[in-house]
Amino acid sequence: MPQIMISQENFSRLQASAVPLVDTIDTVVARALDALERGTLHESNAPSERVFDAGSPPDLSFTTVRWASVDGAVLAGAETYWKLILMAVIRAAVAHGAISTQISKRLLANHIDAMKEDGGYKFVPEAGLSVQGQDANNAWKSAAYLADGFGISIEVAFVWQNNPKAALPGQAGRLVVNSNNAR
Repeated sequence: MPQIMISQENFSRLQASAVPLVDTIDTVVARALDALERGTLHESNAPSERVFDAGSPPDLSFTTVRWASVDGAVLAGAETYWKLILMAVIRAAVAHGAISTQISKRLLANHIDAMKEDGGYKFVPEAGLSVQGQDANNAWKSAAYLADGFGISIEVAFVWQNNPKAALPGQAGRLVVNSNNAR
């Protein structure tokens, strides 16, 4: 059996497409090759993606994150939820040299400068603070504001679910915060 080397970025992309505890790298590659051979990787009926202003996006309720990167690192599939993107931005702020009090001052989400894991709080050990769960809109607003303040880039591709309550049912979108936007 041949052995191949792939970049960390492509490995992360494979992980994002994998079904946990079901897929192997081989099954994910096989599925991608099947889609390529069927010509379905770039279907003409796939929703066209619109790029929205990161500072004032439409209502993100009823969206599913398809892909996300924070500070250039592609998040694994299990991390592609709005609240987990916020957590990744907090960890990136620490990696940029920010300390807990600096992060706390810019963090728009409910948080406590200590470990707390009840009442919907999730502890971020790298930052020494706990953040309460957020809906998609508040998680994005907080992540974007924090990223802008600490020079962290974020890119998120998502799609609105086919739900009549969704802002743009069935449509795809992208939000981008560039690290050069830092204040």
